[in-house]
Amino acid sequence: MIITLYQYSGKNNVVNKTLSNGVNVDGTLKDAANVLRPIVKFRTKSDLQNIASYNYAYIAALNRYYFVNSVDIIAADTFLLSLSVDVLKTYENEITAASGTILNRENGNKFISSRANIHDLRPTFEKIDFSVTSPFDANGTLIMVTLKGN
Repeated sequence: MIITLYQYSGKNNVVNKTLSNGVNVDGTLKDAANVLRPIVKFRTKSDLQNIASYNYAYIAALNRYYFVNSVDIIAADTFLLSLSVDVLKTYENEITAASGTILNRENGNKFISSRANIHDLRPTFEKIDFSVTSPFDANGTLIMVTLKGN
């Protein structure tokens, strides 16, 4: 399978990564393949002199981009790459095509809250109508008051 190795010098948590110096190598997956953390074995070619300078990879057969976690030398011309998937670059088109609503910004106004009230602590009042007849008043009206403190 063809593996394209790149050099990347930016931050890992960025969606739009600029990759440089792509080099194709022919490699194989070691043992049972784990798509999220594959281990790839390959032999060098004459144009690939400094394998340690490549820290990013793309495997077309898996349709995923990967960070190079480690490079192990097995023989003079054989290397073992330990990779981990880069979800942001792999799904870059889907992420950039998505739409959403921004509720808070990183550098927003610190004095404006956009969060809704979780608990409404305002008191609630309820009016209950009673019948006109009452044994407590000669006029037939009753007044009830309920107070509650903290």
